[in-house]
Amino acid sequence: MAPVDKLPGEVGPLTFVAFVRNLPAGPAEAAFVLRAPPTGEEEAPIPAQKIPLRIDVPAGLQDRQLTLHVTAPAIPVERGGWHEIYFEWQGTPLAANRFAVGLRS
Repeated sequence: MAPVDKLPGEVGPLTFVAFVRNLPAGPAEAAFVLRAPPTGEEEAPIPAQKIPLRIDVPAGLQDRQLTLHVTAPAIPVERGGWHEIYFEWQGTPLAANRFAVGLRS
């Protein structure tokens, strides 16, 4: 769980990691996309926060597993609960995970 002192507030630092393989050689764009937990059906969709990455996969390494990561010093959060994090490659989601945000007691 990622603790915060108050909500809304900021959580961090957080490091997001993706283990990927079979990426094409050359430059590309990737991103870690964060979505806050929904609070109800009537609420408008929650906008995503995107942490973009520009990647240049060297020729000869496209068949190997690569580790891509980013550390965010602080991410604003409006509410606690399970937040989803997606890894996107060229706009296509490849993997997803979740982490919890809660108040310190």
